[in-house]
Amino acid sequence: MKTLLWNGDLNQAARDLLSWLLKEGFIKGALVHMALPRYRSFVPALTRDLEAIAQSWPAPPLMAHQMALVVSRMTIRGPVGQSIAVVLRPCEMAALRELVKLRQAHLDGLLTIGLDCPGVISLKVWQKGDRKTLLETFLRRPEELIGYRPSCKMCLHQAGEGFDLVLGSLGFPSGKTALLAFSPRGEEILSRSPGEAGDLLSRTEALDGLRAERQAQREKQLGDLYQRFSGADGLLDFFSSCINCHSCMRVCPICYCRQCFFDSPAFEGSADNYLRRARRKNGLRLPSDMLLFHLGRMNHMSLSCVSCGQCEDACPAGLPIAQLFSLAAQKSQELFNYRPGRSLTDPLPFSVYQEEELKEVEAPYRDIWHP
Repeated sequence: MKTLLWNGDLNQAARDLLSWLLKEGFIKGALVHMALPRYRSFVPALTRDLEAIAQSWPAPPLMAHQMALVVSRMTIRGPVGQSIAVVLRPCEMAALRELVKLRQAHLDGLLTIGLDCPGVISLKVWQKGDRKTLLETFLRRPEELIGYRPSCKMCLHQAGEGFDLVLGSLGFPSGKTALLAFSPRGEEILSRSPGEAGDLLSRTEALDGLRAERQAQREKQLGDLYQRFSGADGLLDFFSSCINCHSCMRVCPICYCRQCFFDSPAFEGSADNYLRRARRKNGLRLPSDMLLFHLGRMNHMSLSCVSCGQCEDACPAGLPIAQLFSLAAQKSQELFNYRPGRSLTDPLPFSVYQEEELKEVEAPYRDIWHP
């Protein structure tokens, strides 16, 4: 595979690439992150201004907004009419591809640029910590940073796939970033791109080593979680401090229903209804149906969950909910040999469901409730 090396770290190389793409006419604009004053946060912005591109943060230390959701809101009514570059992390691209399959986003007209991802800093750590020190460590010594999202620490897809172009830093000399192509359009751009030739061997070794570390961490984190919260009583214990705010749902890129059942009038019961339920159960926790909400959401989106960790960052109660959903997603995705975002042609398992399958999964519950 042809590889070109650009000068600078990921952010600088991405800024230079976007500026070059604009000047050469490959794109008419770019969707990138910009920093708020004093680095309070980083927000997505659509721009074609070269000065703005020069000040952008294509690889920010945070994921305050999941870029797949931003692209979905831009394109849900149809593809963009002009060529726009969008810079995404691997989990954002995986979520975007799932949304395309769910007909809630379009890729036509977009030039997708991926980044090697060391992880993102937890929003709570960023808000409470010394942002200057955190940013300096993230940029200069990312391996020393404490405060990554737990989901990032066990992520197995740092390099991602399915992009037109990828900017890679793993395995390359400090101050150099590689430009790789993974589509005909990307290859056309790469053939005209400046940069010195690079070698992928060191990158492959670096990715393999990092993946092995993350796999061990993943097994530990999810194994501990399973031991603590398996079974019905474990789930009740896990969600006992949930405040039922539904923030996890609102930031999730894969919660795709345009009208959520749990926000519908179906849950607007009368006072008499609440009283009857309270009498039947000898008391009723309010707001009600908290566990039903989480189990319903898990059932709905675990096959497409990309384990980005956005839900856990948004949880005001501090529940490790992204890790719990990753555990459920891993089980269900293995069952269907499905990996979200791997391919646009892999059918969504729900769309090819067969009524007469998975009887072995149903059997224990059938035996319990209908012996």
